[in-house]
Amino acid sequence: MTIRLTTHAAGALVAPAAYLGQRFDAYRTACQAAGARYSKDDKGNILKLDAIPVAVRHLEAAGFAVDVDDALRAALDARATVIETDVEEALARAERIDAELRSRGLALFPFQRLGVGWLAPRIGAGLFDEMGLGKTVQALTAAPAAAPILVVAPAVAKGTWVAEAARWRPDLRPTILRGRDSFRWPEAGEMVVTNYDILPNQAAGDPLPGTVLIADEAHALKNPRALRTVRFRALSRSVRAASGRVWLLTGTPLLGKPDELWHVLMAADLATEAFGTWSRFCELVGGYKGRFGMVWSGKISPDVPELLRRVSLQRRRVDVLPDLPTKIYRTIEVECVDDALRKLCDEVLATLRAYCDARGISLEAAIEEVMETKGGGVTFDQMSRVRHRLAIAKIPALIALVEEREEAGVPCVVFSRHRAPVEALQTRGGWGILTGDQTGDERTSTVAAFQAGKLRGIAATIQAGGVAITLTHANEVLFVDLDWTPALNQQAEDRVCRIGQTRGVIVTRIQADHELDAHVNRILDRKQQLISATVEASAVLAPAPSEDHVRALREAAGRSAAPEPEPARPARRGPGSPVEEWAASALRTLACLDPDHAGVVNDVGFNRMDGVIGHSLAEQLDRGLTEKQWPLAVRIAMHYPRQVGRQEVES
Repeated sequence: MTIRLTTHAAGALVAPAAYLGQRFDAYRTACQAAGARYSKDDKGNILKLDAIPVAVRHLEAAGFAVDVDDALRAALDARATVIETDVEEALARAERIDAELRSRGLALFPFQRLGVGWLAPRIGAGLFDEMGLGKTVQALTAAPAAAPILVVAPAVAKGTWVAEAARWRPDLRPTILRGRDSFRWPEAGEMVVTNYDILPNQAAGDPLPGTVLIADEAHALKNPRALRTVRFRALSRSVRAASGRVWLLTGTPLLGKPDELWHVLMAADLATEAFGTWSRFCELVGGYKGRFGMVWSGKISPDVPELLRRVSLQRRRVDVLPDLPTKIYRTIEVECVDDALRKLCDEVLATLRAYCDARGISLEAAIEEVMETKGGGVTFDQMSRVRHRLAIAKIPALIALVEEREEAGVPCVVFSRHRAPVEALQTRGGWGILTGDQTGDERTSTVAAFQAGKLRGIAATIQAGGVAITLTHANEVLFVDLDWTPALNQQAEDRVCRIGQTRGVIVTRIQADHELDAHVNRILDRKQQLISATVEASAVLAPAPSEDHVRALREAAGRSAAPEPEPARPARRGPGSPVEEWAASALRTLACLDPDHAGVVNDVGFNRMDGVIGHSLAEQLDRGLTEKQWPLAVRIAMHYPRQVGRQEVES
């Protein structure tokens, strides 16, 4: 029996060439498995172009012959060409971004490159990577050049999109919308960022062809009756009608009941493509009608993950851990500065700038002088009062971020230099706090309860919670503001990143929407980077103890000729895999290309950030590297595909 596939405005029309009889159920099951939707008017099943290969596979497996007409073949060929072009352009864009960022010691991780290539050609898609894996970066890189981009995000995340666009896509013109009547569609090459709470009931005008609509924290669309969901779906339909793309970004597509996943996917018209009909979805996830509505048994079909992979990409931190550093840092800029506080911050900045002009120094240098009580034009007390006011202003944004993590069931730790943000969480159910007012027993019991999973989160001042405790039940840290001493901030975040932590740690900093806060954070960033670079280089470069020197010391100390057994040292070995062999060859090549040890910027050897570590690893290759050094060697070598290639790694 033959099934015919012909062109249709929505993609393809699937219909049997003759009466199927008892074979109809097999035909219907195959169509549903491909996400087809039956149309009474067309007397057949409607499929999207991208779902046709799945339909053909299922139909042929069911014993049907499949006939695809010439027009549809041409449409499929054209779609394949578009996909190839989109992927090539996205990866070329990723390469250009990498080349520019490498000059600043930054780059896309390999798994992010894969994500860009996966996302770029898709009309509708869900990027469901776990929190902290860079979904924003991947979406920005995957978006076509000069495309109009509309980002809908929680209010606290709007500033983050603008900051990330400036970092990864400087070709885009970012615009933040504020207020309920502010909505408008983006222009070509523009990224318009708005939030769910101010979406319009009906958007004026139509989007430009090729508009990319991105839903950040798309789990916010889980309730089909909520206004935000209704309004977003209307935008989604408009964008798809204009040959645009709709991408959903969230690390938690399913927060509670299984039907939430269906509703989230429907925001981009992906639910039927993945699961077919609502009834089949319910069957797959163990749902049935009860007396008072749907009942979810919890019996999930093993087919669900594979079906979800048709429309989404989801990686966990543990899956890509070899690609990731121990910690990932990010900054979220939030709208929190009112007119009175802005006036106060502006006055401080004006005084600082006058001091800078008189002394011929930078603004950040003047702020450093103030914080170190060496001058700067304003007093330390004035700066401290402003920073205290900024910390208080961030409390509403902090609460919103905490609520998101609570809803996702993600425990987190909150730190602040000031008490007010910490105390704001004191009356929140399921939270413990540490401010220095607690007794030793109270402190111990609070930490123990958190580690046992009995608390949603724990909040502490940096001074009170930065030492002598372990908080590895969480792998995310939120800093409302930072201590002026970088070491204290690092000690605080290391309460989470320590022995017993099996996941990478995400350190998120909340930054106010005023340049004064941004300047302070940049100073602290620079100080911390200097400390980190020094510490990490020391850890890698620490030479193995010399046996001759150890023997000489023992003889000088009057030890016996038979020395005591030395402590075990990290075992060293040569390359044990093709990737490590490639990395070893690459490091030797780069070391030869870089005789001046990155003294001159010539883009032929190591850059300044990698130079010291790269040369040290190259010198140690003859006697082998430790288990910890080999992944670092591979990671550094992968920064230089132009000089050493990357085919060996990919093979």
